[in-house]
Amino acid sequence: APWLTFNGSFAYLDAKYDSFIDGGVDVSDNRAFPHTPKFSVSAGFDWRVMEGSWGRFNILGDLSMVSKYHTFPYALSAPNASDQVAGDTQSPGRTMVNMTASLTRIPIGGVDAKISAWVRNLTDEDAPSNFIDFGPGFGGILIGYFPDPRTYGLTVGMEF
Repeated sequence: APWLTFNGSFAYLDAKYDSFIDGGVDVSDNRAFPHTPKFSVSAGFDWRVMEGSWGRFNILGDLSMVSKYHTFPYALSAPNASDQVAGDTQSPGRTMVNMTASLTRIPIGGVDAKISAWVRNLTDEDAPSNFIDFGPGFGGILIGYFPDPRTYGLTVGMEF
Protein backbone atom coordinates (compact mmCIF):
# COMPACT_ATOMS: atom_id res chain seq x y z
CA ALA A 1 0.00 0.00 0.00
CA PRO A 2 1.35 3.50 -0.72
CA TRP A 3 0.76 4.51 2.91
CA LEU A 4 2.54 1.53 4.51
CA THR A 5 5.98 0.06 3.94
CA PHE A 6 7.41 -3.05 5.60
CA ASN A 7 10.97 -4.30 5.35
CA GLY A 8 12.74 -7.25 6.82
CA SER A 9 15.61 -9.65 6.58
CA PHE A 10 16.65 -12.98 8.02
CA ALA A 11 20.15 -14.46 7.97
CA TYR A 12 21.45 -17.86 9.02
CA LEU A 13 25.19 -18.41 9.42
CA ASP A 14 26.94 -21.68 10.26
CA ALA A 15 30.57 -20.54 10.54
CA LYS A 16 33.30 -23.17 10.94
CA TYR A 17 37.06 -23.19 10.50
CA ASP A 18 38.59 -25.33 7.77
CA SER A 19 41.74 -25.30 9.88
CA PHE A 20 43.01 -23.45 12.94
CA ILE A 21 46.64 -24.22 13.71
CA ASP A 22 47.74 -23.50 17.28
CA GLY A 23 51.20 -24.68 18.35
CA GLY A 24 51.44 -26.87 15.25
CA VAL A 25 48.13 -28.65 16.02
CA ASP A 26 44.86 -28.24 14.14
CA VAL A 27 42.32 -27.23 16.81
CA SER A 28 39.58 -26.11 14.39
CA ASP A 29 36.98 -28.37 16.06
CA ASN A 30 37.62 -26.72 19.43
CA ARG A 31 37.69 -23.01 18.52
CA ALA A 32 34.92 -20.45 18.58
CA PHE A 33 34.38 -18.43 15.42
CA PRO A 34 34.07 -14.82 16.71
CA HIS A 35 31.27 -12.36 15.92
CA THR A 36 29.19 -14.85 13.96
CA PRO A 37 25.66 -15.08 15.35
CA LYS A 38 23.80 -18.08 13.98
CA PHE A 39 20.66 -15.99 13.40
CA SER A 40 20.15 -12.31 12.56
CA VAL A 41 16.76 -10.73 11.98
CA SER A 42 15.71 -7.19 11.16
CA ALA A 43 12.29 -5.73 10.51
CA GLY A 44 10.78 -2.32 10.15
CA PHE A 45 7.79 -0.32 9.06
CA ASP A 46 6.91 3.19 7.92
CA TRP A 47 3.22 4.00 8.33
CA ARG A 48 1.90 7.24 6.83
CA VAL A 49 -0.97 7.82 9.27
CA MET A 50 -2.27 11.13 7.89
CA GLU A 51 -1.41 13.72 5.27
CA GLY A 52 -2.88 17.09 4.44
CA SER A 53 -2.01 20.68 3.63
CA TRP A 54 -0.69 20.94 7.22
CA GLY A 55 1.95 18.23 6.62
CA ARG A 56 2.45 14.49 6.92
CA PHE A 57 2.32 12.33 10.07
CA ASN A 58 4.30 9.07 10.03
CA ILE A 59 5.07 6.41 12.61
CA LEU A 60 8.23 4.39 12.03
CA GLY A 61 9.66 1.43 13.88
CA ASP A 62 12.53 -0.97 13.52
CA LEU A 63 13.74 -4.10 15.26
CA SER A 64 17.07 -5.87 15.03
CA MET A 65 17.96 -9.16 16.68
CA VAL A 66 21.11 -11.26 16.76
CA SER A 67 21.49 -14.61 18.50
CA LYS A 68 24.35 -15.37 20.87
CA TYR A 69 27.89 -15.31 19.55
CA HIS A 70 31.47 -15.61 20.76
CA THR A 71 33.73 -12.56 20.69
CA PHE A 72 37.15 -14.33 20.71
CA PRO A 73 38.46 -17.49 19.02
CA TYR A 74 39.13 -19.20 22.34
CA ALA A 75 38.82 -22.92 22.89
CA LEU A 76 35.24 -24.14 23.29
CA SER A 77 36.43 -26.43 26.08
CA ALA A 78 39.71 -26.59 27.99
CA PRO A 79 41.31 -29.29 30.15
CA ASN A 80 41.94 -26.94 33.09
CA ALA A 81 39.10 -25.15 34.82
CA SER A 82 41.28 -22.02 35.10
CA ASP A 83 41.88 -21.80 31.31
CA GLN A 84 40.11 -19.13 29.31
CA VAL A 85 37.28 -20.58 27.21
CA ALA A 86 35.04 -19.05 24.55
CA GLY A 87 31.99 -19.11 26.83
CA ASP A 88 33.66 -16.52 29.08
CA THR A 89 33.38 -13.90 26.35
CA GLN A 90 30.11 -14.91 24.74
CA SER A 91 27.51 -12.26 24.00
CA PRO A 92 24.04 -13.59 24.82
CA GLY A 93 22.61 -11.86 21.75
CA ARG A 94 20.20 -8.97 21.86
CA THR A 95 17.06 -7.42 20.45
CA MET A 96 16.90 -3.68 19.85
CA VAL A 97 13.69 -1.75 19.11
CA ASN A 98 13.48 1.89 17.97
CA MET A 99 10.38 4.01 17.31
CA THR A 100 9.75 7.46 15.80
CA ALA A 101 6.66 9.60 15.31
CA SER A 102 7.25 12.39 12.77
CA LEU A 103 5.30 15.36 11.56
CA THR A 104 7.00 16.52 8.34
CA ARG A 105 6.34 18.85 5.40
CA ILE A 106 4.87 21.48 7.73
CA PRO A 107 4.61 24.62 5.55
CA ILE A 108 6.03 27.64 7.37
CA GLY A 109 6.87 30.79 5.40
CA GLY A 110 7.87 29.04 2.19
CA VAL A 111 9.98 26.34 3.85
CA ASP A 112 9.13 22.92 5.25
CA ALA A 113 9.48 22.27 8.96
CA LYS A 114 9.57 18.92 10.73
CA ILE A 115 9.32 17.63 14.26
CA SER A 116 10.01 14.09 15.43
CA ALA A 117 9.65 12.37 18.78
CA TRP A 118 11.80 9.25 19.06
CA VAL A 119 12.94 6.53 21.39
CA ARG A 120 16.01 4.33 20.90
CA ASN A 121 16.41 0.97 22.63
CA LEU A 122 12.75 1.01 23.62
CA THR A 123 12.98 -2.24 25.61
CA ASP A 124 16.13 -1.03 27.44
CA GLU A 125 18.22 -3.96 26.17
CA ASP A 126 21.41 -4.31 28.21
CA ALA A 127 23.13 -7.42 26.79
CA PRO A 128 26.81 -6.81 25.97
CA SER A 129 27.82 -6.67 22.33
CA ASN A 130 31.57 -7.14 22.69
CA PHE A 131 34.29 -7.98 25.16
CA ILE A 132 37.97 -7.19 25.42
CA ASP A 133 39.95 -9.80 27.29
CA PHE A 134 43.26 -8.51 28.64
CA GLY A 135 44.32 -12.03 29.57
CA PRO A 136 46.20 -13.49 32.53
CA GLY A 137 49.06 -10.97 32.19
CA PHE A 138 46.61 -8.29 33.36
CA GLY A 139 44.95 -10.31 36.10
CA GLY A 140 42.24 -11.73 33.82
CA ILE A 141 40.57 -8.35 33.32
CA LEU A 142 37.58 -8.59 31.00
CA ILE A 143 35.77 -5.46 29.79
CA GLY A 144 32.30 -5.59 28.28
CA TYR A 145 30.71 -3.12 25.88
CA PHE A 146 27.03 -2.52 26.42
CA PRO A 147 24.42 -0.70 24.31
CA ASP A 148 23.26 2.77 25.21
CA PRO A 149 20.32 2.66 27.62
CA ARG A 150 16.86 3.68 26.50
CA THR A 151 17.04 7.23 25.18
CA TYR A 152 14.35 9.49 23.88
CA GLY A 153 14.14 12.94 22.43
CA LEU A 154 12.64 15.47 20.14
CA THR A 155 14.15 16.68 16.87
CA VAL A 156 12.99 19.91 15.26
CA GLY A 157 14.23 21.20 11.92
CA MET A 158 13.56 23.18 8.79
CA GLU A 159 14.37 22.33 5.18
CA PHE A 160 15.17 25.16 2.81
